[in-house]
Amino acid sequence: MANWAEYADGRILSGQTAYDYGFVDELGNFDTAFHRAKILTHIPNASLIEYRVPMDLGSVLARMLGKAETPALKVDFGIDLPRLQAGLLYFLTPTAIPH
Repeated sequence: MANWAEYADGRILSGQTAYDYGFVDELGNFDTAFHRAKILTHIPNASLIEYRVPMDLGSVLARMLGKAETPALKVDFGIDLPRLQAGLLYFLTPTAIPH
């Protein structure tokens, strides 16, 4: 689209509108995005692990009072990376990541 700049002003677009204007390559859901990530990274055996907060009395009461829990998601690409510590600066050389 030749006049894309008049739509790239920070407004929120629907997925279909963004696709029509060429701002996104394809439409889909979370599973579509995960499948595309596996293809782009050339890691076909990647898996997703979803962590959930264990159910206890405190979380039941919090739910009843309207507090929602924050979902957590871990992406496992089958690569063992070193454990990083919070508060430290790291540089990861590109040769450390297998292709």
